Amino acid sequence: MNIEAAAVENAKLVVLRNLELGARTAEEEAGALIKYFVETDQWKRMLNGRIDVVYGAKGAGKSAIYTLLGNAEKELRAGKIITVTAESPRGATVFRNIAFDPPASEREFITLWKIYLVCLLGKALQEADKRGDIAQKFVDKLVAIELLPPGGGLARLFKAARELAQRLFRTPKTVTWTAAVDPNSGMIVPSRTAEYSPSPPAKQELELDDFSPDDALEEADKAFAELGLNCWVLFDRLDVAFEETRELEKNALRALFRAYNDIKGLNNIALKIFVRSDIWRRITEAGFAEASHITRTVTIRWDNESLLNLAVRRLLNNQCVIDLLAVDPNHVLKSLIRQREIFYKLFPRQIDSGPNKPDTFEWMLGRTKDGTGGNAPRELIHFMTEIRDEQIRRLERGEALSADSVLFDRSIFKVALKAVSETRLNQTFLAEYPELRLYVMALQREKTLHNLDTLGKIWNVSKEEIASKAAALVAAGFFEARGTKDDPEFWVPFLYRDALEMVQGTAD
Repeated sequence: MNIEAAAVENAKLVVLRNLELGARTAEEEAGALIKYFVETDQWKRMLNGRIDVVYGAKGAGKSAIYTLLGNAEKELRAGKIITVTAESPRGATVFRNIAFDPPASEREFITLWKIYLVCLLGKALQEADKRGDIAQKFVDKLVAIELLPPGGGLARLFKAARELAQRLFRTPKTVTWTAAVDPNSGMIVPSRTAEYSPSPPAKQELELDDFSPDDALEEADKAFAELGLNCWVLFDRLDVAFEETRELEKNALRALFRAYNDIKGLNNIALKIFVRSDIWRRITEAGFAEASHITRTVTIRWDNESLLNLAVRRLLNNQCVIDLLAVDPNHVLKSLIRQREIFYKLFPRQIDSGPNKPDTFEWMLGRTKDGTGGNAPRELIHFMTEIRDEQIRRLERGEALSADSVLFDRSIFKVALKAVSETRLNQTFLAEYPELRLYVMALQREKTLHNLDTLGKIWNVSKEEIASKAAALVAAGFFEARGTKDDPEFWVPFLYRDALEMVQGTAD
């Protein structure tokens, strides 16, 4: 390599080292999201209060909207709206202990959600800049029944709500006892047949006798109306909150949506719920009549053009890229054609050469799709980050870029894909579907296209279980369903192949 070429390679290495593409999750880049964000029609409808429930695949950007909504305080305040988060944006979930003693019935779970909402609304009113008579009486009552513990964070508020729900549903007003003599021992044995009069109730118990979650929510609504405010309560990370068991997840979320339906008639209080599409399908697959009443919804979907826009926005958020290409980001972002041109000034045109082979960006999307056929920004961002890191390693070792490359050599893409595949399989899929681990791992080093017979040979289970587990893997997005109803086939997407060292082809 001559001196001039070496200088060029060194300059590109400097650019790559300064290139920041952002984190894969919204929680990790809350402060930077606004730099990449596009104010879509979906976002405007959310800000205008016309959307209550946001569906989307994992990594599709639900938490990004949630985070931005929480950060849009100035804009929302102008519309007399305040937001309250029901869950910690990162770290341990507020609901982490509920699996040890979950609500004993659906009614109790619905009541728990309503009481927790009362706590959150009370806390917001307690911290408001001003407080009217209705709000003051409301806060005072919640303090009296210990629903606003001093210095209470979200976990303490939820604990207070949970304890009250348990008392309302599980504590008898009176206890009845009988006493009989055991003929063998001569000892007196108590049992619950004789009436027992408890000691006079404490002031708190008298307050509780007059407590109704529905009435309390109506009082909170009046309190916010008195202040001329609307309050939005935001629910996110529901996939983490109830991950212990599928049954707990189903019961918790169905109860939350029933609570949502019960309170959506209030004028000054609204719930904003962010939920994964696959979890919504799971909790409604056995029937959920209330689903037809949940209409203020939007589903986040990404097409190739919107993903290209996302990728280019992240690239152009780097001054080193702007300087390298000598472009005006605003000018580029006004045209999809110019965005595509900019992408291919940095990336090679193709990974696999040939007239019938896809261009690089479509190749990347094809490698990061799951079995549902959908792409999520999370895997695309991760892929781009791994490409950058691998290119840096090669330049640091003294390897030169090929003649047709500006920043990224085509030879690194398949290497980078393996890291994406391993992360997706081990940190996402198997973590979320531990019950399917045995069946997935049994496919290591196997072919990528199977039918029920070939799966039966690998799994060594009954025909009924083969069909059941294959269907579960399709629903989870590990398999792409192919073939016909009478002769189904199951194809493993590129996204999972490298992690399992699978071999292209049809199983015998």
